Amino acid sequence: MRAFRQLVVALVTAGLVAGVVAASATAGQAARVRRGELTAIEYRQLGAELIAFRAAARAGTLTWSELYAACRKVGEATALLRTIRGNCDTGVGVEQALAGFNADALRCAALTQTTTGTTSSTTTTATPSATAALTSSELSLIACLEPEYVAISRGAGSLYRAQSALRRQVLRRGFSGRCLITLAPTVVELRREHRFLSTSTQLTHDVRLISRVSAGTLPASALNVAQTTADAKAFVAAGRAVVGTHRPQNLAVCPHA
Repeated sequence: MRAFRQLVVALVTAGLVAGVVAASATAGQAARVRRGELTAIEYRQLGAELIAFRAAARAGTLTWSELYAACRKVGEATALLRTIRGNCDTGVGVEQALAGFNADALRCAALTQTTTGTTSSTTTTATPSATAALTSSELSLIACLEPEYVAISRGAGSLYRAQSALRRQVLRRGFSGRCLITLAPTVVELRREHRFLSTSTQLTHDVRLISRVSAGTLPASALNVAQTTADAKAFVAAGRAVVGTHRPQNLAVCPHA
């Protein structure tokens, strides 16, 4: 889904994922860690990561190599950096894995188009309409995209778990106030991400049922098209809520060595 692809890009570049990855730190890099204070290495490397992401965003390219290069600006000298590394790995990895969704939607539409003497037009819409039943073409299209929906659900779960781990780590380090908001998602943001996870999980369940109906292993009566449509709308709304969340990315508010 194009919306989900944009969602993950936004998570990475706006700081919701707070993604930063880097090569392993060398021995002797680790500094004494104080509660509520970034070490000199953390402050320097997190700042370099943010600058790299902003530069890539301004360039308008955001290629995989640029995203991963920005991640590598930060090392693994502390537990906080290692946790942030996990967030970046997850965010960029999910984005890369889902980047081909539109191409797969076009491929599935071409495979499942209805032919009645002449070739009908195709559509990449994978959300059912609230009608009494789905057409065989609609069933086939959505069934063809089942692996993509499964990937979306798994990706949403990975993002939520990574974000939760990041908040726990930041709190464990004693950060608070504006610095806490800068480094980690808020409770409200985590609730939004959990909502996104739950709606994607439900939509994936619906798509699996559609796949079984399309394959003939379940009767069409097993589907509640109106409910599936409502589930799809809830998923889109949850994704928009996550995208619409913005946190400050100003490391200067964080005490640092």
